[in-house]
Amino acid sequence: MTRYREAIRPVIHWFRKDLRLADNPALLSAAESGHPVLAVYILEDGDSDPWAPGNASQWWLHHSLKALDKSLKALGNRLVLRRGRPQEVLRELATETGATALYSTWLAEPHAIKVDSELLDILDELGVRFRVLDGNLLFPPESVSTKNGEPYKVFTPFYKACLKKFPLPAPMPAPRKLPSPRKSPKSDLLDQWELLPKKPDWSAGWLDIWTPGETGALLHLDSFLEQSAAAYGTLRNRPDISGTSRLSPHFHFGEISPLLSWHRALSHVSLEAENGIESFFRQIIWREFSHHLLYHWPKFPEEPFRPEFKRFAWVKDEEALRRWQSGLTGYPIVDAGMRELWGSARNFSQI
Repeated sequence: MTRYREAIRPVIHWFRKDLRLADNPALLSAAESGHPVLAVYILEDGDSDPWAPGNASQWWLHHSLKALDKSLKALGNRLVLRRGRPQEVLRELATETGATALYSTWLAEPHAIKVDSELLDILDELGVRFRVLDGNLLFPPESVSTKNGEPYKVFTPFYKACLKKFPLPAPMPAPRKLPSPRKSPKSDLLDQWELLPKKPDWSAGWLDIWTPGETGALLHLDSFLEQSAAAYGTLRNRPDISGTSRLSPHFHFGEISPLLSWHRALSHVSLEAENGIESFFRQIIWREFSHHLLYHWPKFPEEPFRPEFKRFAWVKDEEALRRWQSGLTGYPIVDAGMRELWGSARNFSQI
């Protein structure tokens, strides 16, 4: 009887910036644990998360979570939504469900590392194993260093060091099944979070352009590789055309992994596409470099990388700031970029 009860105790997979099923080592490990899996996403309030998502990111998050829940239901599971400090929410869930372990994807952000450190102590007191696995990057930041064991500060030598680590392992498959706990804890309703804009709806038409979620990410990647990758090295620098991969938000929310993207791109390599694919690979490693810097210099988002720039003379001009935000500086290339952020002239008029 004791073994039976132990076997039906769940493990928790805490979704963060890994809103996908495929090539998600933490999720797959949870699925292979032999225990039911409680899939949870926690919306951290802005007062505890210094980098809480802005309005546009909230719009994307709403649709990505909706897509993830649909994918989980296809496996016989569902996404539990909770709001609050992750440390407190996960303590409550672990106690409420009798969970034996918590699985999560490691993140390089300083706030995420701080949360993980506090969680480790909390879960240790509860007797809950905390397994944090890689999956958001090709290489853990501490695995790429100079000959002296120091972190890189310049991209090109970092890029060359990364290339020495090839070939990369194959991406992991999505779980074939994901049994849910017999009794699932209460969940918020996604609409209760009010992540979508209220009237006037400045996001009107966005779903005609973007498809948040894992399925949308995979379709977009394949479309890019088939139609644009060959000329990517040249077109990505052209502001007058849509020449970039437009995969950034999919990467940000973890709807697709860099490893899976890398392998799919390799399968599209041809003589005519080789330069474009190489440029695409280089941009993926630029993303790695950004996380590398953030991990080794946690104050990177708030302080200049070079100390002398702390004395940089800034002009405080609210009217100039408003003109820049509204795309009315008088510099066409600057204004065009700002207006494009709003998606259409109609949305721009609502600023």
